[in-house]
Amino acid sequence: RADPGERRAGLDGVEELKGEGNELFGAERHAEAASKYSEALDTLQMVAAELRDAEAACLDTRGEGAEAREQRIASLRVACLANRAACLLQQQLWRAALTDA
Repeated sequence: RADPGERRAGLDGVEELKGEGNELFGAERHAEAASKYSEALDTLQMVAAELRDAEAACLDTRGEGAEAREQRIASLRVACLANRAACLLQQQLWRAALTDA
């Protein structure tokens, strides 16, 4: 696993955070895993905004690549929310889990 200081940028970095959350969940470290999924979601929000801003500045970058990227963003968001909800359920934090579900 890469050193957090050497984390990949962009959507690959979000995937990396999600993977770290998955490892923590597998080790039954649910609070830490939930925190990692939260970090992934926060990072995803920033990365998505940056990508959309770059797209707006250069309109001819819109196309099939942009559509695939939006699908990847949506899939990552859903996975991180579902995984965080699973962590919260394991901690019996019912209301918080319901918010993510």
